[in-house]
Amino acid sequence: MTINSYDTQNTLPELSFIAGTDKVLTFKCYSDLGINLLDLSGGSVVTWRLCPFGQFTIETLNIAGVITGTGTFTVTITAAQSLALRGKYIQQVIITDAVGNTFRPAQGTVVILPAIET
Repeated sequence: MTINSYDTQNTLPELSFIAGTDKVLTFKCYSDLGINLLDLSGGSVVTWRLCPFGQFTIETLNIAGVITGTGTFTVTITAAQSLALRGKYIQQVIITDAVGNTFRPAQGTVVILPAIET
């Protein structure tokens, strides 16, 4: 899955998967109204956070992203991390640059369906 994020809210497409599934998310982050890729080099830190829909004070997952190139990073959600989750969530991308400035360029909804028990 490739997700393009810009400077507006709720720009991430809805993500849906079954709990207990390994999921790798790929993000492309742009500056300048979506024209140029954002430079993530030089000490930038990227994270992906998940909370129950409408409950922004309850952080369910906080996963460090891996910068894979200029303006791109991946986040890996393991099967173990998602196994007990179900319902509707909000995801947010957080970028912290080398001097400590924090940017939240995008968010969107995630629907996690319960796994069928065996």
